[in-house]
Amino acid sequence: MFNYVKREELPEKLHEAKDSLFYLASLTCWNKISGNCLYHLMEDPNNDTLKSWFLKRSPGEKLPLLSFDELAAALNELYPQLYNIGFYIRHAYKHQTIIDVRYIIWDSKIGSRDSNGEPLPYIDVKIEMPPTYLNGKKIDINWQNDTLKHRIMFLWFRTKFKFSRFR
Repeated sequence: MFNYVKREELPEKLHEAKDSLFYLASLTCWNKISGNCLYHLMEDPNNDTLKSWFLKRSPGEKLPLLSFDELAAALNELYPQLYNIGFYIRHAYKHQTIIDVRYIIWDSKIGSRDSNGEPLPYIDVKIEMPPTYLNGKKIDINWQNDTLKHRIMFLWFRTKFKFSRFR
């Protein structure tokens, strides 16, 4: 899901994006997700979240946690430079959810502007799926936090994949 967003609609669209992320998580994850949210705001310099995922996991832990109002103010300040704002769930605890908000800076090669020269950034929400994901099964939203269960499943998946090539 993605929406183009105007500056005056930014807080409302951010709230809608959070609700859409929770809905998407309820469809794909079995975890209980709290409505009490804190946010990490970070730039995604590579424009490629798959390649930069491993780089983002550890530095993100050191970023300050922002409330929704602080997030909206920071993104409003960055608005003229924004191309994309992405919402991802980092941790889902029983009483608190931490959401990564990754933004991409506008570049003349990738972005578009409206007739007044204002940027047209868009918001998208995504759930990061583990490589061992099986269609139809709900996942643990905290899989990317290196749980022992995920490591064992990944080892099993990799071994099974290697042996399936020799059939």
